[in-house]
Amino acid sequence: MKNNDRNELLGRCLNSGLPFSLYREPGKKRVYVLIETSQKGNNNKQGFVFVPFDRQHKPLFINADILAYEGEALPEIINAEKGGLPYKAGNCNVYIATEDEYCEQVRQAVNVMKNKEIQKIVLSHIRKYPRPEDFNIFHFFDKICDALPEAFCYVFFHPEAGLWCGASPELLMRYDGALVETVALAGTRNAENKTAEDAHWKEKERVEQQYVSDYISECLQTEGVEDIHVTGPVTARAGNLFHLKTFFKGKAGQNFSAERLAAALHPTPAVCGLPTQLARHFMLSTEKHDRAYYSGYAGPVNIDIPALFHVNLRCMQVFDDALALYVGAGITEDSDPQSEWIETCRKSETLLKIL
Repeated sequence: MKNNDRNELLGRCLNSGLPFSLYREPGKKRVYVLIETSQKGNNNKQGFVFVPFDRQHKPLFINADILAYEGEALPEIINAEKGGLPYKAGNCNVYIATEDEYCEQVRQAVNVMKNKEIQKIVLSHIRKYPRPEDFNIFHFFDKICDALPEAFCYVFFHPEAGLWCGASPELLMRYDGALVETVALAGTRNAENKTAEDAHWKEKERVEQQYVSDYISECLQTEGVEDIHVTGPVTARAGNLFHLKTFFKGKAGQNFSAERLAAALHPTPAVCGLPTQLARHFMLSTEKHDRAYYSGYAGPVNIDIPALFHVNLRCMQVFDDALALYVGAGITEDSDPQSEWIETCRKSETLLKIL
């Protein structure tokens, strides 16, 4: 599968309104291409899921009617008449919070958490970046794969969601038919020109990470994962950032369901807060933008293994005139508003620097 052939084929899919996904797993080089031509919905076979943060949007599933791997010949298919209408992204009209607005939201969250009912709230915002005239989503995908070898890199298109691209550092769930793996990720440090030993984590960040770890541990036990082994937390690099990560691995019990576990884990405290319902209510009443598919999850189903899902972080939505980059930070009662704003800007640089 030559990149030029792949890009031409997927460009024709985009012009025909045919859903597709393009992805590469962390630590690997093989690139996968999935194209849906049947429009049958979830047939519970091979495909790619794209799940939103909240119920305002519909979970999407692309059937792998066409599945191609790097090194294989791409099928000579896709005529425009097989798809729907040509996709038009339109201009970017998402709400862009100012630095002052975001810092005020953080202050409000800190004040709310002083009563101890909520331990953590994740607040996000969108950074709007003018779309370069020569921007090509498929060339950009190749660049993020090269720059971020340990990320889950993807491009996703569906007429109901638009065109998205991301490089997630956070595994939601991996299930190979026997073993279940997941990760608790929280805490952010600038990693430029530094080693992992240079990341000196504050108590606020360690507490934030522990919230996520405790939540995931409880979900795994409740959903029938047995013999759970925990490693960490350790400092892990993700592009220009360090994060604290704790790794979980266990055996799938007799009544285990990958779909149920994914639903139980999502949204984790890493993207929503804790307790989930109280944090979600504050976040939805405070953020003025629509998260859409940011901080949801994405990944292949029954391709090599039954399920491989990553949290949709370090992602952007592509419009005709601009790129909308979604970023967020975990807020605790010890948070400093200015520091949280800086953290979100650093997260956006993961993709901006590649642009």
